[in-house]
Amino acid sequence: MAFSREKERRDLLARQTKLDAGIAARRGSTDQLGYINQPKYTGNFPDRGFSNKARTIKANNNPGERLFYPLVDRDECPAKIIFSVIPNVTTSITGATKQILGQTATGIKQIEESATQYSQGTGEFAVLEDNAQDPSEVNQLNLASQQKRKKLSEKIAEYVALYGKVAEDPAYDDSRDKTSHQVHLYLPQAIQVTDGVTYNTNMQLGFIGGLAEKAMQDGVSVAGRVMGGAAGAVVAEANAFTNPSKIGSGMADVLAQRRLQATTISKTAQAAGFGMEAATQVTTNKNTRTFFQDVPMRSFGFSFSLIPTSRGEAEEIEKIIKLFRTELYPETIAVDGIRLGYKFPNRFQIKMKYNRNSGRGNDINLKFLPVYMTSFSATYNPNSPMLHADGKWNQVDIQMQFTETRPMSKADVRDGGY
Repeated sequence: MAFSREKERRDLLARQTKLDAGIAARRGSTDQLGYINQPKYTGNFPDRGFSNKARTIKANNNPGERLFYPLVDRDECPAKIIFSVIPNVTTSITGATKQILGQTATGIKQIEESATQYSQGTGEFAVLEDNAQDPSEVNQLNLASQQKRKKLSEKIAEYVALYGKVAEDPAYDDSRDKTSHQVHLYLPQAIQVTDGVTYNTNMQLGFIGGLAEKAMQDGVSVAGRVMGGAAGAVVAEANAFTNPSKIGSGMADVLAQRRLQATTISKTAQAAGFGMEAATQVTTNKNTRTFFQDVPMRSFGFSFSLIPTSRGEAEEIEKIIKLFRTELYPETIAVDGIRLGYKFPNRFQIKMKYNRNSGRGNDINLKFLPVYMTSFSATYNPNSPMLHADGKWNQVDIQMQFTETRPMSKADVRDGGY
């Protein structure tokens, strides 16, 4: 079918008319409390990922409260974002500390005793000689000692092998997260997620670092190359002063400057080195490189405008705000009313779903690692000072900021889809 600009214009007008009708219905007449009357509809609203019976729904594998906005799904909201609380799994600090310290002390003592007896051939590792004792008993004792020596040797080898088991950490698996309370909101627009890493762009290897780098690239002994190069540099720097003709004028100037500028004995010598650099127009190479440094945490924010169209929806908005504010803060640890510390706040799991037809919805291809909420703000009645007759706010705008709990890795993106 050929492209028709007129048909495209008519389709756009039809979609806009339908959208305007939906908005007009939502902003139509109000009831006695000032809430918008919902349009009467005798059929079934299609499930777009929300539920018009959200108050009665409980997830079997998701104990906790489930809150929704909007309560009644609408055609203009086929996508949603779900914030699920991940309760912290904690243990007694005192009990854990005693257990760790006790196990560590006992384990170290046993290892020390076993290693001493093993090396000295005493105790359980002793080898008996034939004497007045029963030869069969001696053989059994020696056999047991050999078996213990072999077992300890294998254990030591196992520990040593751990140092060689260096591999890439796998991608994060969010299916293991156990969640409780959930907040289902409409998918906001303009979601910005920034990935990045940091580099040190002024790492100076110097002469010795340059030797080590070259040795690694050439596959030769790093220690030998560095020691030999350092010894040669000392001799060359000495020759730069006594007999520069053996080295070459340019190299002699560089080596002489290095020696003068590196000395800590005399500032005059350092000044002479800089003066030599100005006069000869030759300077030393700092062997500057760009070094990878770190992976910062990803941070991002979301904004929502919550406008209640019923008393039930107004109450739902209040619960949503209270849940977010509650999970932002840590629990306090107090003794006799004196606050001594904090327990970490709970983390959040964030997922996005899109649902054009009835059903549970499909995951949107944008994932986040578990996050901490770092800030939450609410603006009440941003466009009007009026309240509903029951004292509920006519609009609340909320903004949230989150930071992931650990840095991203290559495996997270490649294998985990984050």
